Amino acid sequence: MALEVIHKKLIQLCAPNDLPSPGELQSTFEEFGAALDKLNEIENGIGQPMLNSTETDRLGQLSELRQHVASASGGFVSSGIGFANFGLQGVGLRAEEDVKAGQLLLKVPRSQMLTHTDALLCPAWRAVRLSDDPMCQRMPNACLALYLLHHLSLGPASPHSAYLNSLPTGIAPVCLSSTPTVYRRLSVQPTVRERILIELRNTCRQYLYFYRLFSQIRSTSSDANLLPLAKSGCFTYAAYRWAVSMVMSRNNAVPMTGNNGDGLSNNGTGTELALVPLWDMGNHRFGQMSTDYSQEDSCLVFYAMEDAPAGSQLYFMYGRRSNADFFLYSGFSLEPGENPYDTADLRLGLNPKDRLIEAKTRQLQALGLERSQLFHLPVSDPIQPSVLAFARLICAQSDEEVSMAVHSSPDLNRRAGQFLVNRFRLLAGPSAAAVSSDNDHPLDDVDRFLAGERAKFQLLVAAYERWTESDQVK
Repeated sequence: MALEVIHKKLIQLCAPNDLPSPGELQSTFEEFGAALDKLNEIENGIGQPMLNSTETDRLGQLSELRQHVASASGGFVSSGIGFANFGLQGVGLRAEEDVKAGQLLLKVPRSQMLTHTDALLCPAWRAVRLSDDPMCQRMPNACLALYLLHHLSLGPASPHSAYLNSLPTGIAPVCLSSTPTVYRRLSVQPTVRERILIELRNTCRQYLYFYRLFSQIRSTSSDANLLPLAKSGCFTYAAYRWAVSMVMSRNNAVPMTGNNGDGLSNNGTGTELALVPLWDMGNHRFGQMSTDYSQEDSCLVFYAMEDAPAGSQLYFMYGRRSNADFFLYSGFSLEPGENPYDTADLRLGLNPKDRLIEAKTRQLQALGLERSQLFHLPVSDPIQPSVLAFARLICAQSDEEVSMAVHSSPDLNRRAGQFLVNRFRLLAGPSAAAVSSDNDHPLDDVDRFLAGERAKFQLLVAAYERWTESDQVK
């Protein structure tokens, strides 16, 4: 009964599609958190057991996984690869000998990966019609998270048990691990808080959906015993959140070639979402992409990105992502100015009480923009025409000025430029001295992220001040 009550509460919290106003974000997040704490209290001890390994245990499990991958058909693990705990960066890949850039380090066969197409072809899933479920078919990330839990529920019988035992027990992505205190500390970055709430709501919706689905399978399928995860009390929110975090922070898209199974032909194009053993232990550093996929051998191939002396860490580049993406979905922060591909998130919106809102909305539609629009401004090239046009519309005070959103007057340009300067100053937050570090109080990941965002928005303040004072506004 208590579980039904808390499920109804969560359904109500998940129902709105629109985001709350900035002033309501904290209270909405805390209401979600209180409900989920109660849910975890109810489900604690009755659900899918989480992995209980320590970091030391993981190093031993990784050695076993190394042998497992190396002995697989088509598998290869260089003697130059080892594992170590690198402090704040956690467990990562270590060079056991001097490694040269471009050296082959790892080949992981497709057979050793967990993929969402494997899930859809799983005999147990097909027996209970789970493979036919629309969410499993249309959302590879949710499908793969569920498949990870499926193998965890099989225990030692899973052919992927060596990989499962090597996974961390913690939840790295900030969007799934934030506490009310952390969420409040991020208040100067409203778009980041919006994204956290969106991920929390989506994960909760998926949990509720699959919980009901497993209840239906138990009551309608004679083959329900083939799916241990569907047993009463086995599937919990804590377990699903952990699985989502593993997929979110460790997945890779690998080519899906030819016909990977009945009904899954992809005509030689497209990708499938995969968890790749050993390779996913690498930590990020910017450089050249050093991962490839051999379609001929059906394996992921990993080369050294750079020279690495024995005992040092082996890195690879995760991709061109913003600092906020790394922080929210991978769980680490970068130093200010470290990311050449960084973007600044800016949400602009019309005042619903603006007497010119209909005319302004028509202009936005002509520009392909919404009344509330999220922009991702490249830090290296922040002066964007669409942002300036939106700012002009916000500042426009007459029908004539509304019509000049693209080709504006000098006065409207200056007002729009100053509006953006003030907005970026607000997003820059308090002065750097407010969160400076010392030996006794080093910066944590949240402080480091906020320091990076502050430096980034200060650059945008300077860029738009220069634009406002330039000949372009005349």
